[in-house]
Amino acid sequence: MGDSAPELEITIISAKHLKNVNWRNGDLRPYATFWFNYNYDKPRHTTKVDDSNSTKPVWNEHFVIGLPFPPYSTFFNLEIRHNAQPLHLRKHLVGTLLFKLKDLPDPENSKLIRKFDLTRPSGRPNGKIHLKLAFPESALSYPPVFIPPEVAKMGGWIEVVEPRQETKVHLTHPRPPYEGVPP
Repeated sequence: MGDSAPELEITIISAKHLKNVNWRNGDLRPYATFWFNYNYDKPRHTTKVDDSNSTKPVWNEHFVIGLPFPPYSTFFNLEIRHNAQPLHLRKHLVGTLLFKLKDLPDPENSKLIRKFDLTRPSGRPNGKIHLKLAFPESALSYPPVFIPPEVAKMGGWIEVVEPRQETKVHLTHPRPPYEGVPP
């Protein structure tokens, strides 16, 4: 991974079947905003507003973002919101998406269009979003695993069964019996 942060290439293509949360006042003017992990103080990245006034917005915007955390422990958060002209009406949330980047299938494929279900704040489904997400292959390398000294003394080793899963510690021989009376 080197000294630089791993990068994620994101293209927010489009969404469909969105609910018009502005139905009383007019058409939907959606935009997408995304960030990583649960920290709301971190910078958010935002698309332009789709002015087609449709529940099928098309953005087709490309971002290359340096990840603030290792990819295997990072959450991707995305919200679609309605851009109302009066500032006091800008809180209309259309839909959300949240997933862990380590669960992304085929993470090196930058040409694959991924379709995700969006949910309303109530948890009900609210349309789909189409994204392209890809890592450079070197960004998915895992950091070295710390072997606790007590395992190393007993001849243990670390086995990574499947990338993006937990590591398992194995001992080459059973633990020695207690010497003396156990506490």
